[in-house]
Amino acid sequence: MKTALKWIAIIIALLIGANAGRSLYHKAAKDMVSTDGKHDVIDHFIGKTALDNYLEIENERDTFNLPALKTGVMMFQTQHGRFPRTVAELEQGGGVSPDATRDRFGNPFELRALDNRTLLLHSAGKDKIKGTTDDIEYRLTF
Repeated sequence: MKTALKWIAIIIALLIGANAGRSLYHKAAKDMVSTDGKHDVIDHFIGKTALDNYLEIENERDTFNLPALKTGVMMFQTQHGRFPRTVAELEQGGGVSPDATRDRFGNPFELRALDNRTLLLHSAGKDKIKGTTDDIEYRLTF
């Protein structure tokens, strides 16, 4: 009788352990689903956090201070009656810091007035070579 009770206790402990393990597995599997909602094999290899970080970096746009740059251009235009011809001229006459006139890779923007209301900002981008596919370009309309 004692042996039967031992076996029953062992079976109950195993069932409780299996149930707890299954709950942990399902929670971990739910946490491994990527941001697109699809459960993918690669999610298990690199983890949800790493995948989220990769997608965030991949989709990240240039993050320079556009409002400060626009304000500086408007101040320059008010004072001089025209758009600045160069970034250096904007920094001197518009009170804009060099941080606002560079892309996130440290390249200075080139300025070009398209008409009396639109200014084109262009930088070389990540590879620092002009005329390649990673160049950054913005049109500012005033």
